[in-house]
Amino acid sequence: MPNARILLVDEHDMFLESLTAYLSVQGFTADVALDGATALLLAKQKSFDLLITDYDMPGIDLFLRLRQVQPDIAGILITAALTETRRLDTVSAGMLAILEKPNAPATLLPFVEGIFPHAAEDAA
Repeated sequence: MPNARILLVDEHDMFLESLTAYLSVQGFTADVALDGATALLLAKQKSFDLLITDYDMPGIDLFLRLRQVQPDIAGILITAALTETRRLDTVSAGMLAILEKPNAPATLLPFVEGIFPHAAEDAA
């Protein structure tokens, strides 16, 4: 799925820039939003396959609200404070994973490739 669309949401623009660049090198296209309101606006204008957002953005709530607009969107949370409670909340909401922020780019790629295996192959 070379045209897979990813929506990245985080309040740290430097993190968004680095994650967008990393995903681009891997063959993925991403749009970014610095807050939930912008993410929801983008989701009303474009179709996305995957949401990657910070747990505190308000992560799970944003995912559930996006699912009202785009029922098939998948979700991955990232956080600087990974706990068992957050892990359980992620699973309960139907999201794919929760990843720890300092290592997010490296640990994120296997999940994204699992969802969109052909996009990464097309980049090679």
